[in-house]
Amino acid sequence: MSKKSAAPKAEETPEKRELNDKAVAFLTQECERMLSLYNQAQSNAQNVFNFYLTFTTTVVGAVIVLLQVSPARVELLVGTVLFFSFIVGTIYISSLSGKYGHASRYAHVVDEIRRYLIENLDIPTPTVYAPFLAPKPTHVELEPRWVWLFPAGTYQFFIALVTSTALAGITWLIFADARAGIGRGLLASVIVFILALTIYNAYSRLVVRKFYERLHVRVDTGKDLAVWAARE
Repeated sequence: MSKKSAAPKAEETPEKRELNDKAVAFLTQECERMLSLYNQAQSNAQNVFNFYLTFTTTVVGAVIVLLQVSPARVELLVGTVLFFSFIVGTIYISSLSGKYGHASRYAHVVDEIRRYLIENLDIPTPTVYAPFLAPKPTHVELEPRWVWLFPAGTYQFFIALVTSTALAGITWLIFADARAGIGRGLLASVIVFILALTIYNAYSRLVVRKFYERLHVRVDTGKDLAVWAARE
């Protein structure tokens, strides 16, 4: 006897619910709360970048002064300043990546609430909303691999660029002190710069992805996202 093949199950669509005034008011307040948290996360990211921009200006001024003074061990002093800039830049990238992750989490919740209200209240919308209301795939679509080579945001890219340049400068000073030659020093500096910039870009995107994988509507992420929260 031949076994009958099981027919594929049709995808179940969520049933529409009748929302009363209290439910609509609650969801509206939640949307406004999450939108406020999103704006706060964006503002915090701006503040982090402003502080780092001030720090970078100070570091550049210090390097210029050291080069003009030209003491006996100017390379050691410049290397120390660049190394300090590298450490601080890495910390700022970690903090900024956490702000990106929080902002993306809040924005996703806001979109889900808006979509839920539109669908359950049968609100007529213009055609521009069609892509927004289109059914989403059940699985999380993976980003193409080449995306990991690019920054997650403009602020993060600038900090990663400056920090990678500082690390490349340290490499140049090490090769210059070892008298390895201009060609080898330049090649090593370029390689270190590209590797560092790629690692920073991948790290920032990894943090944002972790927030999506553990997405929830909790405001306190101390338990579920303790490693990735990047608290100040």
